Amino acid sequence: MKKRLLVYVVLALVLSGCTTLKWVPRFEERRTPQVTVSEGRIVVTPEILFYFQDERDFDILFQLPRESGLTFPENGIVIEGELTDQVIRGDRISVVLNPGQKEIGPCRRLSNVEVACRNLHTRPGVYKYTIRVNGKDGRPLPSRDPPMVNW
Repeated sequence: MKKRLLVYVVLALVLSGCTTLKWVPRFEERRTPQVTVSEGRIVVTPEILFYFQDERDFDILFQLPRESGLTFPENGIVIEGELTDQVIRGDRISVVLNPGQKEIGPCRRLSNVEVACRNLHTRPGVYKYTIRVNGKDGRPLPSRDPPMVNW
């Protein structure tokens, strides 16, 4: 069931965000995602962090442009949890996160512009993480919650 959920999430993300086929960036680009702000919104490149089976036990180094005036707060990158195959049905359907997962994290701020998160990648999974950035004026911008996939 978990593998099927992983496949569905990846397919949904690919189909919803792609008008043309996009190839997975090189490992070095996925290992050092760049975080910027455009029109008041946090942007991460690559948009979906996707790691293959042979990419194990490494740091993901999130980086802001050094001279941008943007900074990561102490909780700049937080791994919220692993998506489980459980679903809550109510007014709307929502997925359940396992916040106790041990595959990715904990994340640590190395400087105002760099945060590192350890990815052990001992098994496949889809993870939700939150990016928080303070603007040039020091005020927090609206956070961003993209997915991360260990295949």
